[in-house]
This record gives sequence, structure tokens and C-alpha cells, in this order.
Amino acid sequence: MKKDKLEIINLSGSSLTSLAKKGNLSYAEQLYNPLNFFDTVHHISFDQNDRNIKLTNPTIEVHILKTVLSGVPVVRWIINSPLALIQVCRIARKNKVCLIRGRNPYHASLLGLIASRLLRIPFVVSIGGNHRLAHQLMGRYAFNSRFLSEREEEIVLKGADRVICPNQYSREYVISLGVSPGKACIIPLRLEDDTFNFTYQESDILSSKGVDINKPIILFVGKFESDKQVESLIETIPLVTRDCPEVQFALIGDGSIKAAMERKVVELGQERNVYFLGFQSTETIRHCLSAATAVCVTMSGFVILEAAAASKAIIAFDVEWHSEFIRDGETGLLVENRNRDKLAEAIKGLVNSPELANSLGKNARGLLEVNFNPRRIGEVEIAELLKVIHKNEPDSQK
Repeated sequence: MKKDKLEIINLSGSSLTSLAKKGNLSYAEQLYNPLNFFDTVHHISFDQNDRNIKLTNPTIEVHILKTVLSGVPVVRWIINSPLALIQVCRIARKNKVCLIRGRNPYHASLLGLIASRLLRIPFVVSIGGNHRLAHQLMGRYAFNSRFLSEREEEIVLKGADRVICPNQYSREYVISLGVSPGKACIIPLRLEDDTFNFTYQESDILSSKGVDINKPIILFVGKFESDKQVESLIETIPLVTRDCPEVQFALIGDGSIKAAMERKVVELGQERNVYFLGFQSTETIRHCLSAATAVCVTMSGFVILEAAAASKAIIAFDVEWHSEFIRDGETGLLVENRNRDKLAEAIKGLVNSPELANSLGKNARGLLEVNFNPRRIGEVEIAELLKVIHKNEPDSQK
């Protein structure tokens, strides 16, 4: 393929402002343009506050869509979608983009799919996992309608020229929804380069919250939402402290059920063993990982890979893609989903056997280095995107 420039569009439901608050902005910049291969990535944002976000990657150009305000979500979507579609098409035409990429198969990606068909350029969508399971556990759906949410997801996934999945579990999920197996490819989550340069860091964040860093610490990092099954961990804590009263549980995150979980801890009489640290930056999470005895993951999340980078033992429910990374007894401990007794036994086992915890952590780190090398994953991703671009080009341009 001979082109002076390769330019693509990136559409995401997450704003740069929210990513900056989470401390994930630099990571997103790496994701949007893998290995800085493309000359320009036109990131299209729906958040007016993104005008104030300063990016460090010069290959990413931010476009803020003009929208018409309306108080009712469905009405707002109906009014704004045609206006947004016109703007996306203008950006694509003006910059002669060769690919439109969506992230997660909902509103933003649906606009990208429609624009791609109008302009006859390829469309690729990435997914994070089993969205329907997450929506079911939370009881929340796009348009506040399960039917409309699932139909939108199906339209985007089936219409895409390629669906990029982070693991085999997710690939099987999209195929079950009708995506052709030939269109569904696996590209593992790409980590920031400095994730592999994890150094143990001391901090007073834990001690300032009352955590004794000289005693065992079980760390949880994630959203306090129903789909993360954090309530199962809370209900497990008395089963652990009954036999190991010195164990402490440090929980990082925020969400709609956090207050309910705090009340639950009091009801269970575990307030002396549980510490809610609230939302924390990536750097602070690393400090906490340094001090943790083990990391508990009740539902899939990026923290599995972060814990592995820190060479920490991982205890996880056997759900979603967990078994693809965690080999029970080798790179972590897998527990039957929502089985609180088994989860308690696994936690106590690691607390009472530091040697096992250290061994599991080292093995997890080794697997991470082999299967999640950032450069190799970036090269695989670029190759897949180029396949789609080549396939959709006129023969004279290939």
C-alpha cells in the first residue's frame, strides 16, 4: 500500500477528562496510536471539557463535537446523532482517513459504523469483555432498555470489518452473538511500557488510613458496582478474620454501592479489619501493591495484570477470562465463582504460606512478560488493522 499518510479516526465513549482524572490519560494515548504507527489519529470527543486536556502524543489530534443540549437522554441522542454523524464524516473526508475505530459497541461506535458505510472506508471495533453480563449484574443498559442496548451492540459487532477481542472468552462471546469467526481476532490488552518497570515503592497512604503495613494486607482495586461482585468479598471477610484476625483488607475504588458496602462491613463487625481508601491514582495503587500480601479479583479487571507486574499473588473467582491467565496453583488461585468459603480458604492459605504467595507472584510476572509484551502486542494490532485497510482498498492503491 502506497500512501503519503495514514490517518485514522478513534471513537470512544470515555472522555479524555475522565481518563485524566483516573490517571489513565497517557495509557490511552498509547492505545489510540499503537507504537505511533499512524501519522495522525483523529480522536473525536463528545465532552466539551476535553478542550482543556493537553496531550503529550503529537500524533493524536482531538476534535470536539458540537452538540445540541436536551434534558431527556433518548431525545438528546436522537437530536445529536445526525449532527454528530455529519461532523464525523467531515473530519474523515477532510483528512482522508483510511479507517474508523470504535471502542465498545455502543453509541460512539454506531456513529463510526454508519460513517464508515457512507464513506466506504473500513470500520473496526474493540470490546472489553462480556458487556451483557456486566449490564445484567448492574441492572443498567444503554437507553435504559435491555432490548435496545443489545440490538445496538449486535448491529455494531456484526457490521464491523473486524472485532478486536482481548481474550478467547471475549472472542467466543462475540461469535455467540453472530459475528463471523473470521472477523473476530484476539489482541491481548496492551500495557503501558512502564508497567513492566514496576519498582517497589513505599508510601504513607496505607498507614495514613490506619493500615498496619507489618501485618497481612489483602488488596482489592476496582469499581464499587454490582458487576464487580465486590459484595462477595465483603461477605467473605468474617470467614477470614475468624481464623486470621490480623488480616487487613484494603479496598481501593468508588462507585454506586460503596456506601452500602461500608454499611455492610459495620453490620458484619469488621470495621477494624477493613479500610476503604476511595478512588486513587495509578501511582498510589502501585504503592499499595508494593505493600500487599495478595490481590483479590472478584470480577475481571485490569488489576489482574497490574498485580502480576508487581509479582503479587492473585486470588480470583473462576469467571470470564480469569482462567486464561491464572493457572490455579501456578500463577494464582482460582476459586469457584461467588463461593465465599473457598475464597476465604484461599486467602487464609496465602496468609499462612508467604512462600506460596511469593511463588505465585513470581510465576504470574513471568507469564505477563511472555504473553503481554507491549511491543509485540502493538505489532500484532497494527498488522490486523493493516489487513482491514488493505482489504478495503481499490486494487490500484494496494
